[in-house]
Amino acid sequence: MLGFDGAWLGANLKDSYFSVSIDPGEHHICAATQYNRGIKLVALAHLQVEAGKTYFYRTRFNAPGAMYYLELDAIDSDEGEYLIASYPLSVSHPKN
Repeated sequence: MLGFDGAWLGANLKDSYFSVSIDPGEHHICAATQYNRGIKLVALAHLQVEAGKTYFYRTRFNAPGAMYYLELDAIDSDEGEYLIASYPLSVSHPKN
């Protein structure tokens, strides 16, 4: 799941992506996932958005040894464009 400024905006499954449009200004990003053992993982980032710019972020689940964590990283636009061309778009629907 991915949220901005305290509101959940969408989710994706496995290797997929989605995009959102947000207003310029200061924003706070939250990514969360639940690992299959019931462990909830959260990653946070701060973003200063400028009008007309595109920003790419990647989430990655890591489990080296007994430690589990979620990464949320800003990535280069070349890498972002490559990744969105490589993976399917995830379409979110509001829960009823």
